[in-house]
Amino acid sequence: MAFAWIPPPVKPEGVFHNWDLRLYSPDDLFHRTVDIVKQTKKILDKVSRAKVLTYETVLKPVLDAHQFSCLQGVLVTFPRHVSECPVLRQAAADATRTLEESNVEMSMRKDIFDKLVLYKEKFSSRDNLKPELARCLNYLIHNGRRNGLHLNEGVRNKIKSIKKRLSELQLQFTRNLAEENSYLLLSYEDLTGMPYSFIEGLNFDPDTKKYEVTLKSHHFFPVTRKCGNPETRRIMEYYYQSRCQPQNTKILEEIIELRQQEAELLGYRNHASYIQDILMAKNPQNVKKFLIDLTKKLKPPWEIEKKQLLELKKKEAILYLFVV
Repeated sequence: MAFAWIPPPVKPEGVFHNWDLRLYSPDDLFHRTVDIVKQTKKILDKVSRAKVLTYETVLKPVLDAHQFSCLQGVLVTFPRHVSECPVLRQAAADATRTLEESNVEMSMRKDIFDKLVLYKEKFSSRDNLKPELARCLNYLIHNGRRNGLHLNEGVRNKIKSIKKRLSELQLQFTRNLAEENSYLLLSYEDLTGMPYSFIEGLNFDPDTKKYEVTLKSHHFFPVTRKCGNPETRRIMEYYYQSRCQPQNTKILEEIIELRQQEAELLGYRNHASYIQDILMAKNPQNVKKFLIDLTKKLKPPWEIEKKQLLELKKKEAILYLFVV
């Protein structure tokens, strides 16, 4: 795909990005990504060198670094989800990988963690921080401990290695799904109930006399919601949930193993305990109790609703001449 130069439109004040992806080439994304990493590191390096610890020299620049990385990073990563050009999607995937690695490095900087802890313990009271900033400071320190920054160097290096590998696996998992391009061959009868405009937009296979229905969301959701053939809805759901099963199953198995290793290194029983630590429920036991109690309350009304749904299903079968 050629990247023709298009005159950039005038951006209103306060608009940070131009989302016309035709304006960007893979080189643009690469150089923007390098600059984001460089500028973020520059901000944090300045915090590390700070001699006088105040809100302006410690907390504010750390928050600025996070904001800058997120705000600027979205432009170079988002095209991997929406661009029509595979080369640009690949460049955005590479940019995502680079930024994820940078984020791991940024989150594992013990010098910044130590500065935040020292600022809170000895100097933050002088700045009379607003409640939201004080809460943010506590969160950054707590998150640092959740990254193992209070532990010895050997453990920290193991955690960093695990985080980098997890980032790679998660990106590959989502990329596999994004690049998946299989389809089902369905007859006109299989698509009973679908609008003519939908069927007209499908590729037609002259050999089988059937239509190509992909597992992308713009095909999956209309078919599973509007198609009158229950068997078509069933197989669409089955194959949609089975996308990339061979390769992503292996990835998922490794992710589960690495998450358990990380949790144990950080002193948690498992990954669920690690995640719930910063959520409202606080621990898996509270989640389990909530779900059990909720199930008991929902079971009686569900029995009534299930009966009503089965009656509707029988009526649908009669209407479309299908066997339930």
